[in-house]
Amino acid sequence: MKSIAILTAAAAALAAFLPAAAADKTRDSVVKLLDARSGGGRRVYEEAAREVAEEAAEGQPLHQFLTAIISKEPGAPKAARLADEVRERYLEQNRSRIRVLAQKNDNPLAWYLLYLDTGNQNFLKRAADGDDPHALNELGAKRLFNSDGSLASDRVARECFSCFGRAAAKNDPNGLYNLGVCCKNGWGHRKDEALALEHLRRAADMDHPQAVNLLGEMYRDGGILERNAETATKYFSQSAAAGFPGGQYNYAKALFAGEGVEKNEPRAVALMKAAAESGMLEAMDEYAGYLYAGAGGETNRQHEAFALWRYCAEEREFPVSMDNLATCYRDGVGVGQNTSWAVAWYTRSAKKGYVPAMWHLADCYDMGLGGLKKSHYAANWWRTRARAAEGDRLARAWLAEHRLERQ
Repeated sequence: MKSIAILTAAAAALAAFLPAAAADKTRDSVVKLLDARSGGGRRVYEEAAREVAEEAAEGQPLHQFLTAIISKEPGAPKAARLADEVRERYLEQNRSRIRVLAQKNDNPLAWYLLYLDTGNQNFLKRAADGDDPHALNELGAKRLFNSDGSLASDRVARECFSCFGRAAAKNDPNGLYNLGVCCKNGWGHRKDEALALEHLRRAADMDHPQAVNLLGEMYRDGGILERNAETATKYFSQSAAAGFPGGQYNYAKALFAGEGVEKNEPRAVALMKAAAESGMLEAMDEYAGYLYAGAGGETNRQHEAFALWRYCAEEREFPVSMDNLATCYRDGVGVGQNTSWAVAWYTRSAKKGYVPAMWHLADCYDMGLGGLKKSHYAANWWRTRARAAEGDRLARAWLAEHRLERQ
């Protein structure tokens, strides 16, 4: 797919204080970096940061300011990392210029850069009011969910949807992606998969790695699109190549299973490791599973799998990893056998709603494992809860009339 340059009047105005020869390049590189910062593709982000950093090293003020801002953020691209004294010099030398553009010219992009520098929410609002697409996306994303992870009220969700729509109207790839996700899930707009697909395809045509990955999932899972494993895997491969962890995760799973592509375990392990290193919980858990099973020739690494599952379970409270950690304790693989700990972790995972842990816990009650008193009632209760979680209506009705009795 051919990448489409996103040129805004705000970027052009910011370029006005640069030498004429640098102005055109600024319009491209600045917006490209800001798009990549939110677009999810690590490789694309690295490339954009390298381009801006090179201009910064040549003395371009705006590029220096941007590089310094990015350098302060967790997980900054290698090209944007600066020594503390260089970062502070870049900021101090150029901050006043950005403030002048923001305050005297009411430049939306300048307001957004000041927000990134200071964290001042009023600056973000000023940038969004001026229709800066990056500010609109960030403001919408910040407000769409409450602090507990629940969806915001209908009114707020509609306002967020409007923010994404205004960004998308400027042909912004992140805005188009966010709009597509909202339409697909019914956030701030009625569920409309056809409209979601339209927005996602437009974003994917701009090489937006998250949109590309989501299209792959839609081809893999079926629905509005007919299932097609080969097409799905092509999208996953493209997203993975951009460095998006979700794409790496999905492409690794396809390679491991040989779905839509020739099976390649070593390549799958390498990709899953890359996704895991990004901090993606599902990828960390899956990579641990590869190590545990000795996939791709990675033998005798069960202790590493155990350590990774333990981190995901204890520090990130991921129920899938809790279940896997419990199995390690139950079987004594990667760690000394401890059936009491196995039962404890199966229980924690099951209480979080993870169905496989419910089945495992039921087996523990049947066997009286880990100090549990044998209880066919408790075993049946957990199996029924598992079936209820899988959608069995009769199981739900039975649970409504019965409680788990500790025996």
